[in-house]
Order: sequence, then structure tokens, then C-alpha cells
Amino acid sequence: EDFEGFVESSYTDDDEVRVKGSLSGPLGDDLGYRVTGFYTDFEGYSENLHQNNEDINGREAKGVRGRLDWAPTDVLDLSLIAFYTDDEDDCCTPTHRSVADDAVWVGLIPFDVMNPLTKPSDTNQDPEVDDPPDAETEDTGFSLQADWQLGGHTLTSVTAYNDYSYDYAEDFDWSGYDLYGYLRDNLFIPTDKSGGIIAYSEMDTELFSQELRLLSPSGGDWEYLVGLYYADADTDRDYERTFPL
Repeated sequence: EDFEGFVESSYTDDDEVRVKGSLSGPLGDDLGYRVTGFYTDFEGYSENLHQNNEDINGREAKGVRGRLDWAPTDVLDLSLIAFYTDDEDDCCTPTHRSVADDAVWVGLIPFDVMNPLTKPSDTNQDPEVDDPPDAETEDTGFSLQADWQLGGHTLTSVTAYNDYSYDYAEDFDWSGYDLYGYLRDNLFIPTDKSGGIIAYSEMDTELFSQELRLLSPSGGDWEYLVGLYYADADTDRDYERTFPL
């Protein structure tokens, strides 16, 4: 009913920045709003030993959410919510904590050849990869809720839609070693590529739902709630790994 808002920001000693804020207030006697947003940026808590100690395992994210509440009559209330978030990160590459002295990768390549800069320990948090992880998440949606007062009963309708996507790529040999070069030089497999195994994954999900509820008056001998719910979801997910074997 009153105009209000806030802004909050923070900065940490490992270079993480966060900002968030919100505004809300009336747009008339029977209409009100709220808008909220956020942004965060974190370079990462690790260093990629293979790429000149570049920061890794961080993220950048932003989002906004809006809401409108409208009461056009004394017996009808409407609430519309919409949101969008976007998250991009290069996290999270696993690190080597313990490795046997005679460890070899798939029985072929010694560990110290695959990861010459890595020093496994319980405190090791620095990976050694030639393809840092790359992930992006987008989430968009809305919901509309209507509440009718019908002679002491409350009839509620909730309509919602959500569109979610997640794309991801990860170094799957967890090293900076040129595996294609090894195949070419030692197993005589013809290839003009270089680098290692990369795992790709793409996922897209759409969800629609509709809910109806009837709530009885309160205070009588019987109180009840009846409802119907419908949902339809469609999810597609693809995988790919780049390596001739």
C-alpha cells in the first residue's frame, strides 16, 4: 500500500560482488506492484594450472522478478508473477586429492604425464584442464492466480508456465594433456584435432500447469477443500562426447 524499496550490495575478500534490490508500491487504489532484481559475479575459488593460473570455478548470475496484485472487485483478487534468471559459470572442475603412485589413465598414460603441474593433497583446489567447464542456465516463467469469493466459498485458479534450459560442457579427462596427439603419435590413429575429451549436454524443459481449488467456509461443522490439477511437461536432453574412441 506504500511505496518502499531497498538496495543491498556486498563485496568479499575473494572478489565476489553481489547486488540486489526491490521496489514496491501502489499503482492505484486496487493495484500494486513489486519488482526485485539481483546480480552476482564471482571470479572463482580455484586457479587453472594449465592456463597460466586463470581463475576458475566461478559464476555470473542475474535475474528479475515482477508481481502485480489487482483487486478489481470486492470478491475477486488477481496476482500475476513473472520472472527471468540467467546463470553463466565455469564451475565446477574436480580436483585431485589423492592419486596412487602407479596410477595411469585408462591403462595408457601415467598421471604425472597427464597432470604434470598437479600436486594432489587434501587441500588441493586447483585443477589442470585445457577446456574449463562452461555452463549456462536460463529460467523464464509466469503464474496467474485468481481468487473468487462465492458465498463464503473461495474458488482459486492457478495457471503457470515455465521454460528452463541448461547447456553444459566439461573437460572429461580432467587434464590439459593432448590426447588426440597421443593417439596420433602412439596408436597411429589419423586425426588433425588436439586436446582431450569434452562432454556436452543440452537440456530444455517446458512445463504448463493448471490448478483449480474450491475451499469451504470456515467455522462450520465441516470444512473441505476439493481441487483439480493438470500438468504437461516436455523435456529434451542431448549428450555428446568428443573423442574417437
